Amino acid sequence: MGLTIHYDIAALCVIAIIILLFFRRKNIPALQNRIFFSLLIDSFFMVFFEVISVVYIKYPDAASRDVIWVVNCLYFTATYLFVFIACCYCIAVVGFFENARRYQKIRLRFFLYIPIVIGLVFAWISPLYDCTNGNFLGVFYLDNQNVYQRGSFLFYHSYILSVYYAILAVFFLSKYKKSLKTKNLNRIIIYFALCFSGAFVQLFMPNVLIQGFVISMATLVFEIAIRHPEDVIDINTGLLNNLAFINMNSRIVKAQNQYTCVGVVLDDVFFLTNTFGIAQFNKILALVSEKLLKEFPSYYLYYIGQGRFVLLIKKSTKLDVEK
Repeated sequence: MGLTIHYDIAALCVIAIIILLFFRRKNIPALQNRIFFSLLIDSFFMVFFEVISVVYIKYPDAASRDVIWVVNCLYFTATYLFVFIACCYCIAVVGFFENARRYQKIRLRFFLYIPIVIGLVFAWISPLYDCTNGNFLGVFYLDNQNVYQRGSFLFYHSYILSVYYAILAVFFLSKYKKSLKTKNLNRIIIYFALCFSGAFVQLFMPNVLIQGFVISMATLVFEIAIRHPEDVIDINTGLLNNLAFINMNSRIVKAQNQYTCVGVVLDDVFFLTNTFGIAQFNKILALVSEKLLKEFPSYYLYYIGQGRFVLLIKKSTKLDVEK
């Protein structure tokens, strides 16, 4: 089997660069960015375990049979999780997780978790169908020489899973498209279309191993061209800015959710700037923001200009507000 891992090696390098870019940029402390980071980590491990599995295909005596089983199971786990996390990102980017009602979240969990759990079970029971028993019902199997082989119809379950989560993601993006700019919506759809197309190309051309490289390049373009966290971050304080506050308020009004808004105002801003200068005033802002971040790490914190800070508290109690 003439497998080549050049694309996968390049993909690992590209994903490592993207992770570095992610940490170098100021990211909004929002759910969608945490999911995007999870997508990066999962992509890295998906390609990493694919490289290891290819090494074991070329050198089946390099590890025990059990180790090769585990490596391939981990590869399929990362592959299944990629489409799951990608779908979650699309749902998060339109603000559904933050603004949905309780019954809507329960219903969504059912549609999200049941398919991925079934997929993971199929992957991890594959070692039970060992080819030495003449049984090939798993997602994959190892032949008598410990070489990986595609399994029965369960192997195609990963592609069925990809189609399912793609349809679910498109449904949420189209239903809540008003939460996104049309340009960004189209780019997100193109990004995931490229990722899924890479997977289907590898289905028909398994020796090329192009899936990881396509995903890495699409993610690099996505990180550079689409994600601009600095647009909603205040430079002086590192908190969310006025634009982010307006967008969040718009989401709250549309979803009719209950939040508590607490303001912190510095008195005599003009006196402070005129007396101590703008540079010194910016240092004061930085100290205040640092104190707020330390005291309220789980709240949404905004600086909306002219010495005004805002704490946005979801599902707050009287004790939270008094604190």
